[in-house]
Amino acid sequence: MKSNKNFKIFLIFIVVIILVLVCIAVNKYKQYKILMSIVEETNKVSASDNYYYEFDSESSVYGHIKIWVKGDYSKYQTVLVDGDKINYTDLKENKTYFVDNAEKVYSINNMAMKSGFTNFPNTLLLLRNEEKSFIDIALSIKELKTEVVDTKECYKIRYENDIINETIWIDKTTLLPIKNQNEEGTLANYTIILNNVTDDDVMFTNIDEYKLLEQ
Repeated sequence: MKSNKNFKIFLIFIVVIILVLVCIAVNKYKQYKILMSIVEETNKVSASDNYYYEFDSESSVYGHIKIWVKGDYSKYQTVLVDGDKINYTDLKENKTYFVDNAEKVYSINNMAMKSGFTNFPNTLLLLRNEEKSFIDIALSIKELKTEVVDTKECYKIRYENDIINETIWIDKTTLLPIKNQNEEGTLANYTIILNNVTDDDVMFTNIDEYKLLEQ
């Protein structure tokens, strides 16, 4: 009788352990699916022909950057205390215009690349560019919960492994990042808006007001 009782206790213990492991696996799979849907959405936006992107860090090392993209044209603005630096890119003509608003001068480089997300969260960059297994990703998600940031309901995701240690806040509605905190604790804010960029935003329309620097 005693052995049967011990065996039943052992079976109950095994069943409980299995149920706990199943619950953990299900939860990790849900977290994995959420994170991968975020990666998929950022891929769609980065491949879009019309978007505004802004990165603003509290650290002077990373700075404050604004990017407008529309078709073959883009504008890249670095916000500085002593005057913003602006690049206009023309993929059709394969040219980049480097503009100094303070000095009212510009130069031209006969090479152009489409502007992309600068200083994007490392977690999303890594998962966009490298294939990782479900196990690798699931184990790297240390926390995934809902948190309100500036009235927006967000996913708060802490992603940590040998390469990355950061926390990102993702707008649940757009599935795009709005805030990031790196390993050093530095905070950065993101603004990403689709289909709001006009020709005036990306074209060097007042070029006649500037002097071309000699190459």
